[in-house]
Amino acid sequence: DNELQGAQKPGGMPSPRLRALAALQVRLLLHALKLPQVRRVAYSTCSIHPLENEVVALTVARHPEVVRAGWTIAPALPSWPCRGMPLSDEVRSECSKMVRSGPEWLTNGFFVAVFERPAEGLRAAGQ
Repeated sequence: DNELQGAQKPGGMPSPRLRALAALQVRLLLHALKLPQVRRVAYSTCSIHPLENEVVALTVARHPEVVRAGWTIAPALPSWPCRGMPLSDEVRSECSKMVRSGPEWLTNGFFVAVFERPAEGLRAAGQ
């Protein structure tokens, strides 16, 4: 709980630790999406912070290598009522495919984004 409370500085700025974790999560997810025969990857956190959740997923989804390989964000847990936080109108559709939950659902934080690519994406990635 102390980590969650200290994750965001007063005034809404993320802490250096939270920014570093998000950067690491981007690198890890990019690595997972490079695995040769993988067609579906679930990115999941136990966080309530959009920087670790929607921002990481959207950053990775827009990465040139990810786009070139045919990866897209697919609907995660379609029956779950809490969808990703729409950070802007531009990404509302993608965020609606994500799942999130927080204290209102008696959790410390829960997030899922699913990445999928068609078999053609394997060939486009040179695999």
